[in-house]
Amino acid sequence: MSLLAIPVRRGRAGRVIVVCALSSLYTALMLSHHRATPLPGAEAPTFSSRPHDADSAGPPPPSSPASRQSQSPARPTPEAQPQPEASPYRLASVTVEQNFISAVQRVGVSAAVASMLVSAFEHEIDFRRDLKRGNAVKLIFGNPDGTDDARDDGKPTDAQRADAKRDEASLPLAVRIELGERAHDVFLVRDDKGTASYRTKRTTAPEPAMARYPVSYRRISSHFAPRRLNPVTLQWRPHEGVDFAAPAGTPVYATADGKVSFAGRQGGYGNVVKLGHRRSYSTTYAHLSGFAAGLRAGGTVRRGELIGYVGSTGWSTAPHLHYEVRVNGVPRDPLSVELPRAEPVRTAQHEQFEEQTIKLAALF
Repeated sequence: MSLLAIPVRRGRAGRVIVVCALSSLYTALMLSHHRATPLPGAEAPTFSSRPHDADSAGPPPPSSPASRQSQSPARPTPEAQPQPEASPYRLASVTVEQNFISAVQRVGVSAAVASMLVSAFEHEIDFRRDLKRGNAVKLIFGNPDGTDDARDDGKPTDAQRADAKRDEASLPLAVRIELGERAHDVFLVRDDKGTASYRTKRTTAPEPAMARYPVSYRRISSHFAPRRLNPVTLQWRPHEGVDFAAPAGTPVYATADGKVSFAGRQGGYGNVVKLGHRRSYSTTYAHLSGFAAGLRAGGTVRRGELIGYVGSTGWSTAPHLHYEVRVNGVPRDPLSVELPRAEPVRTAQHEQFEEQTIKLAALF
């Protein structure tokens, strides 16, 4: 404000005028100071056309969600959860369309390994009769890493590792064939030298010492029965074996190693061969058309060795092989009798193998 010229008069009246003017001036100055001074604890708002920044006195503008997120306290990062370990096994399943070998080859099994599996299963399954289109085959494969193949310095070469992986990929640890309600398993086992083979039981016992089928047949014309009407004598008598219908001249093979106890003609059996085997087992092959060259009583035969040919001699109405199995002299059904096995081959990994087969069987 500007100071106005105040006329001064002499005397008492003039002093009064001066005092009033000074009072008015003081009052104006106090009011101006009061408007400029903010209240204690309050800040005077400041307006600016510039964007808000940290040095601005006014309140910040509304923040965006991104800015609010960046201003919020950082949350603790959760600890990384441990990943589940990869299974050391891989399960594959295939349906039989033509035959067993072509089925397993579709899941990577080599022809050589497929033949090994057939040899292991053939003591329990007749592939020509039992295995049907649509039957399921399940296989368990292992991790091919960490093979033991090594070169001279004890370390496997890259080529050896690659070959080992390919071999292991086609070498299942276990295989199951499902035939309706029945299931048959075989398991991989290695001996102390690392040689691979398959066993039909969850043990390290070798394959059965006796095969189940002595001939390649067309059908079973008569089953084992405690009472059957004989088509020749027309009498009810026990049928103590199984009749395998096959063309005359079809080769007949010994089902196990043994000693020839009889080879010749005997009543209703016609031409017959009888073999004695270990563990009180014996087998009979009847109605033969002829015998293998050199076969005679007292001689020995090996499993799978030719002993004769299908015929229709004796009490027979058509070519077939009458086959019997006895245990301690008692007739047993050849299709279901427990086959004898050789002594178990004990290996350094026997107990581990037992545990492994139980674990694998549970995966099917």
